[in-house]
Amino acid sequence: MIRLRHKLLIHALRLFDQALLIFAAGFIIQFTSTHPDRDSVAQVLGGYHTTKDAVGLALLGLGWLFIFNAVVPYETNRLKTFKSQLQSVLKATTLAAFHLLVVSELFSFSRVNREVIVLLWVSTSILCLVSRVLIRWFLMELRRSGYNFRHLLILGHNPEALRMAQRIDSHQVLGYKIVGFIAEQPATDVTLKLAPDPRVVGTIADLQSVLEKGPVDEMIVCLPFQENFATIAEAVRLSQELGIVVRLFPDAPNAKLLGRLHIEQFEGDYVVTLFREQMLLQLLGKRLLDLAGSLLALVVLSPLLVLVALGIKLTSPGPILFVQERVGMNKRRFKLYKFRSMYMDAEKRKAELTHLNEMDGPVFKIKNDPRVT
Repeated sequence: MIRLRHKLLIHALRLFDQALLIFAAGFIIQFTSTHPDRDSVAQVLGGYHTTKDAVGLALLGLGWLFIFNAVVPYETNRLKTFKSQLQSVLKATTLAAFHLLVVSELFSFSRVNREVIVLLWVSTSILCLVSRVLIRWFLMELRRSGYNFRHLLILGHNPEALRMAQRIDSHQVLGYKIVGFIAEQPATDVTLKLAPDPRVVGTIADLQSVLEKGPVDEMIVCLPFQENFATIAEAVRLSQELGIVVRLFPDAPNAKLLGRLHIEQFEGDYVVTLFREQMLLQLLGKRLLDLAGSLLALVVLSPLLVLVALGIKLTSPGPILFVQERVGMNKRRFKLYKFRSMYMDAEKRKAELTHLNEMDGPVFKIKNDPRVT
């Protein structure tokens, strides 16, 4: 029954945003329009239209639907801040107004001028924001009266779990009632045995019976991720069978790890991908900058490069360029090209010049190396 009410609320809000709000905005524009030559949105929608006009109006409606579904999170996520909800709605109405401007210009809707678009943006933004404020006020009143609460179980009884419970209790507007904690293991400390936390309703071994006894609507997991992976997986499985929402609150390092997680499909099977490159645009920009800078440097320095090449060719036999294999990123091998600065027999003469080496280890360096061209 709780899920049904949530679904009805979500669909009602989506219907308001995507259908009724358009007509309400049209009436507002019509009643606020005082200039006799200004056409309202109602006149634009209700007048005679050519095929081109019909296509344009269809794009307007589809664009509105797409933008609101893509930008506005139609979900009952109680942990989502009210500020972020208002920002998403304002972003959606702004994008919808810009979409209206683009389509009206492309399809030459002379009756949809910029004043109409501005009025449409203002009216829809106000209506959407007011609707969210009213819904939030209504839910707060319900929760003050003891209704519309969700029962929350916290998996873990550690400092992080206690801090999470304190944060949730300090935000009554979220509408959560903490039913208790699931301890990692039975209390072994003498002080804990003498003064146990009354909010601990069991240990991990008792999780299934606690969930089945209920009522539990959601469960927050506050366990170290790496050390308790099997336990968390089993808790998720039990919650899925019982229809309980599970939320993971990993620590900062594991949060960054999970933030890079991508779920993909390969021939019908799911694949979890970690560490996929997140900076594609930056890498593309760097690559283009490298190519442009290199090309410019080659053009500017070409006279000098030609002179260096001639000098090498005329003063010592052998190729102009020295080619060497190097190891790059992810152990990929590539060929390095540079002007040859030593005679062709430089490597053979290395043994006879060992006594002149000024460095230790594998590095071979002579101040006035006779092998240099």
